[in-house]
Order: sequence, then structure tokens, then C-alpha cells
Amino acid sequence: MALGFQRVRAYADRAGQCEEEAMGTLPESVRDSANGGAGSARPPGSLSRCVARSVRRYAALWLVPVLVVGTVAFSSGGHSVPASAASESSNGYWLVASDGGIFTYGDANFHGSAGAIHLSEPIVGMASTPGGGGYWLVASDGGVFTYGDAGFFGSAGHIRLSKPIVGMASTPDGGGYWLVASDGGVFTYGDAGFFGSAGAVALNRPIVGMAHGLPSATGNPTMTTPTTTASTTTTPTSTSTSTSTSTSTSTTTTTSPPPNGDPVIAAAGDIGCGASDPNYQGGNGTASACRQKYTSDLLVAGNYSGVLTLGDNMQSDPSPTGFATVYGPTWGRVRSITHPEAGNHDYGYSGAKGYYGYFGSAAGDPSKGYYSFDVGSWHVLAINSNCTEITGGCAAGGAQEQWVRANLAANAGKRCTLAFFHHPRYSSGYDGDNTTMSPIFQDLYNADADVVLSGHSHDYERFAPQDDASNLDTSRGITQFVVGTGGAFFTGFSTIKPNSQVRQNTTFGVLQLTLHSTSFDWHFQPEAGKTWTDTGTRACH
Repeated sequence: MALGFQRVRAYADRAGQCEEEAMGTLPESVRDSANGGAGSARPPGSLSRCVARSVRRYAALWLVPVLVVGTVAFSSGGHSVPASAASESSNGYWLVASDGGIFTYGDANFHGSAGAIHLSEPIVGMASTPGGGGYWLVASDGGVFTYGDAGFFGSAGHIRLSKPIVGMASTPDGGGYWLVASDGGVFTYGDAGFFGSAGAVALNRPIVGMAHGLPSATGNPTMTTPTTTASTTTTPTSTSTSTSTSTSTSTTTTTSPPPNGDPVIAAAGDIGCGASDPNYQGGNGTASACRQKYTSDLLVAGNYSGVLTLGDNMQSDPSPTGFATVYGPTWGRVRSITHPEAGNHDYGYSGAKGYYGYFGSAAGDPSKGYYSFDVGSWHVLAINSNCTEITGGCAAGGAQEQWVRANLAANAGKRCTLAFFHHPRYSSGYDGDNTTMSPIFQDLYNADADVVLSGHSHDYERFAPQDDASNLDTSRGITQFVVGTGGAFFTGFSTIKPNSQVRQNTTFGVLQLTLHSTSFDWHFQPEAGKTWTDTGTRACH
């Protein structure tokens, strides 16, 4: 390295302009490929020659100190090279400037850059995919940029960080990455496991980077995710609301089907805000509302067998436009595996025409809104709790209640049964218990159903197994979850109901269920940057 000089407005630190000149020496078809994908690279050395010419051209005019790295110069008042990554062959590497400009050497190919983007914060780190077909960049605010075949698994861009991000590393298989802050706090995304951090250590100097270890014999490191485990034998109490813990360490795990192939599904309700909501903020939401973008990231990264929506898919603006512009780009990314159910807000637009129009046949007959299906060895019923919107409502002897009884009888051979609907039979939160669901809950209990999922109360609450009269019943009772944490906003708790075991209203996320042939595991998956969770397992009846 050497100290030199350059004109203040020299092109040496404008990698994007030199990229254009370098690309101009290639055929048009190759330029298009190089600009948009992973198929081609610029002529070897052309970028560095361009920058070098710029330095020589202005070196004697309007001088300021510069740091020279090889043939490339960066103004000390402009951009630095904060990070690099090596190609898989070790015969090349990438450098990234703080403005997102990319420099390639050896066999490292160019897949795009952030040099032409107006960044809120500087780029501070990068990592490459296993085959060198792409790379990630990370800014100091935790925003992640992907190029080539690099997948997006989440970011810390929406989190209020205690300290800035200073580096990143990818997992050996390219299925995830870690971010590290200057205080040593570690954030995990995709299949990156959490193994500890320096966030609680009194550091003499700030952390400035990170690197991943070698792959294990199976190709991936062993994942250890810290959780707050809820025991299935906990005695029900009416204690105060569970609270979230906030630390500099975040864990976000990717769920893959267990080795035995048992399906894993995710569920939540009360999801989307309309674009006119003041908390929408262009889709980015605020810290406490309109978080559908971030809960949907959990679904995209989850490799789930199915997704259940628990109603109020669009909390506001449940019109066709609302579903197309807000739900579609977020939770709609997993639409092909989604089994929806409607909420009262969905019915707020012309008899839920926006909801039924968006989901089509996946939502069942629009005049009914109830249907059933199987997931693995489990039987699942989607029930319409908007009782005033359908013929017969939810009353005993009504069309839906008769259908529920007949459906359960026809599937009596199934060991495990799950039902989901919007309004919870039991809730310590907003709107409390919904006794209108009592006849159907009793039908489910009589048929030895195992799990009921609901939303409507904008919180998370888990009840011990119970019957329709609030009696604890560990042999035949239904385990009910309220999962109104899909992203809209939170509501408060009032009187804590009997058998309520766990509850919180500070962390958005989804409930993950692993459906074994004779049991189920649950895990509340918090949005990136949060750590509150609830985990356990229970046998089917």
C-alpha cells in the first residue's frame, strides 16, 4: 500500500462508471448477462486499468490524500475497502467498497453491485456463495443485498441495533449467514446456527469481522438454538404476562423436515396492514405494527409443508387491491402451500370478496368458508368462525356444525386431528372467550381432536389441554393456541383465563408445528431480532 494523491472529483472511487467502460468492450449479449446474472465477467483487468487511468489523469490536480491498493485508489474522504471474499478455488477474490462497488480479481466473477444505489449506511461486509456464483453484501445497519445465486434469508435492517454491524460470514452450504455487530452480538439467518456471542463480554476493542468454521462431516455445523422451553407438565397458573427478552444476540432458525419426513407447518393470524395505514411505511412497518414483511420472511426461509392463516389476513384494506399490493408480496410468497381461513376484518370488504378472490378454491366454497384436508397422517379442519356470515352460523344443528360432526366421523381412523378458525374459544386477550364456538369446540372434544389454532386476539397464548367447560383434561383435552402475531399490531390482556400457561404480546412471529404420526412438537418462531419463544411436545389422543 502507498499514499498518493488524486483530484477530489476523480473517477477513481466511482467503480460503477469504470464498470460501464469495461462492459463496453464486451458483446451486448454478454454485457446483459454480466449486468443481471451470474453467467459472465468483465474482461480480465479492464476495471482496474480504467480506475488506474482515472488516477493518472487527475493525480496532479486538486490534490487530496488517497490510499492506493495495487492499481486502485480510494479517496480518504470517500470510500474504503471494508471487506473481501475469496473464490472457492482460491484463485480469485472480490473486494467491496463502502459504497457497494465490486472489484473482481482472478477467477472471481462479477454478479452485480450496489455502486449505483443510494445507501442509507455504508457496506461493511461481504460473503460469497459456495460455488462462487454470487455473494451477499451487508450494510452497517444490517441491511443485506444479494447478487447472483445468493439467496435472501433475512436481515437486521429493520432492527434498532445497539451497535452497528461490522461483518458477515456464510454457512458452508450457502443456505444462510451470520452477521456480527461491533459489540460481538451475533445474528443468524437461514441455516446458520447460533453457537454463542461476545455480546455480554466487556471488550477492550470493538469486533471488526467474522469467519465461519470448516464444514462438519455431514456438511453443516451442528445447530444449537437457545430457546425458552415450556414444559408440557407445567401446572396452569394465572401469573403475569410472559415478557420478551432483548439482547444483542438474535436467533432465527430455518426449519427443514425431520429425517423421518414428518411434515412441518406454520400458522399465524392478524397479518397485514393496508398501504394507507400510517404504520405501513412503504411496507417496512414500524417497530410495533405492520410487520407482515418480517413474519413472511420466516415462512419463506422455513421450507414448510404448509402454512395456515388464522384470519384477518388483511387487518385493514381487505380489498382485492389490499391483497394484491400488501399480502401478495409478503405472505403471498408462500401462497402455493397456504391453507387460509377468514377473519372478521376480511369480511369487512363486500362479504370477504377480496379474500375469496385472492385465494380462490384454496379458501373453500365462498358461501361456507369451511373445508378439510390432510397433512401427513393428520386430519385438519378449517372452520369459519364468522358465524353471522354463513347460513346456520356456528350453532348446534347448523349446516357448519353438522358438517364438522360428519367430517370428524368420516375421519375417525386418523390418530391426530387439528382444527383452526379465527375467533378463539378461549382467550385472556382482546375480546376474551368466544362462546359462539362452544358447539363446534365440543364436537372436536368429543372426537378426541388434539389441537385448535386461532387468532383475533393480537397476542400469543397457549392453553393446557381442556374441555369446553374450562376443565383441565390431560387425557382427552384440546391444546389451544392463540397466534394473533402475524404482524398487524398487538392488543392487551385482561382477566387471565383458567389453564392459560404461556402468553405474550411483544413479539411477532409464527407458530411452527411438527406433525408426527402420534404426537406434535410446537415452537414459536420469533421474527428476526427477537428471542422470545415457546417450545414443547405432546402426544395425540
